Amino acid sequence: FAHHETDNYFMSLAGVYLFTPELLPNAHMWNQEQVHRSMTNRIPLIVVSNTFSQQWEIAPYLDLADEWEYAVSIIECQSEFYNTHKVPEEAIQAMKDRWEPLTTQHERVMTKEE
Repeated sequence: FAHHETDNYFMSLAGVYLFTPELLPNAHMWNQEQVHRSMTNRIPLIVVSNTFSQQWEIAPYLDLADEWEYAVSIIECQSEFYNTHKVPEEAIQAMKDRWEPLTTQHERVMTKEE
């Protein structure tokens, strides 16, 4: 079992969350590399927990799953939760406003062929 999330990129060795917005693209690439490493090691169950509010954000993970022949299940959290990282309310609202229902790779392929 492996659990990956982009937020881990911002954790110090002492366990302190040090978010740096300008490093977010690097953090996403790092997380994708971690997932890829787990897949190359054939970890049977890989969990990726991130804030995917649009299809393009989850697409690299779905592409990896397709490449390595992993089945995908998407669990959407549709409630209010404790704001662990003290994200400003306006940023949370912006994520809600741009929300797109997430689909699996199979569903995306089927949509393209229609």
